[in-house]
Amino acid sequence: MSNRCPDLKMCLTNSTTRYELMSGEFEDWLVVKDSTADTIKAFVQGNCNVAASGIIGLSEKSIRKYYNGTYDIGNMSFSRESGALVTNEDDPVFSKLVDLVVNAILYADEKNITQADSLEMPQINLFHPSVNDTNMLRNIIGAVGKYQEIWDRHFGILNIARDARNELNRYPFGPMLITEQTWNKPPPPRWKYQ
Repeated sequence: MSNRCPDLKMCLTNSTTRYELMSGEFEDWLVVKDSTADTIKAFVQGNCNVAASGIIGLSEKSIRKYYNGTYDIGNMSFSRESGALVTNEDDPVFSKLVDLVVNAILYADEKNITQADSLEMPQINLFHPSVNDTNMLRNIIGAVGKYQEIWDRHFGILNIARDARNELNRYPFGPMLITEQTWNKPPPPRWKYQ
C-alpha cells in the first residue's frame, strides 16, 4: 500500500469479486471471512478498519444490527455484478417459462399474495398443450412465496434489510429497470495504488 495507511486492515468475504480484485494486490492488509455477516462482525469487533462488501451487506439497516458507531459508505464501485437469469436461446419456450416464474413472484409481491394464500393467483393456460396446468402460477407461489418471502428466507435471516436497491418491486410497483449502475454506462476504471 504505502506509508500513508500503515494500520489499514480490510475485512472482506472470501469467494467474492471483491476478494478476487483485492487478494493479489493487498494480501497483507486483508482479513478474509466466509460470509458477509462474518465480515461485518469482524469490522464491528475491530479486526479491521474497512469493510469491503456489496451494496446489500453494507446497507445502513444491515450494518446497524451490529454497529452503532460512525462510519462512511463509499460511493465508488469497483466491479459490476449484474444478477440475471440466463436461458439457452435454443429453447424460447423455456425462456418464456422462466420469465413467467419471475414475473409471477413479482406480481404476487405487488398484490401481497403469500405462500399461504397462493390460490389467489390467477389461473392461466399459456403453455397449453405442452404444459396442461392452469394452476401453474398458484403452484409457483405455493412453492416459494412472493418476493418478500423469498427475501426473508435468504437475507432476512442474515438481518440484511430490503432497502435501497433491494426495494425491487416496492414503490412504484414493478421491476427496477435503472440503477446508478445501468448497462449503458461503462464499468468504472480499475483503480491503482501507489
